[in-house]
Amino acid sequence: MEIIKSRYQIRCEMGGCRNISEYTIKTARVGIRAHLHICTPCLGELYQLLAKEIIPKPIENAIGGRRRNRG
Repeated sequence: MEIIKSRYQIRCEMGGCRNISEYTIKTARVGIRAHLHICTPCLGELYQLLAKEIIPKPIENAIGGRRRNRG
């Protein structure tokens, strides 16, 4: 899968968006639905939603953030 700059002026295919797409998400499939044309605002929103799901949450330290004095 790859994201490329769109060479054509096609409407964004995300929901009810009526903007002109600037990017194309190209999948490994073959056929007419192998490309998803998406505009910059929708791509940014998709990025935010994916980041919430993929980026792992930080693990809390058992000590609670305090350092122990050794000495």
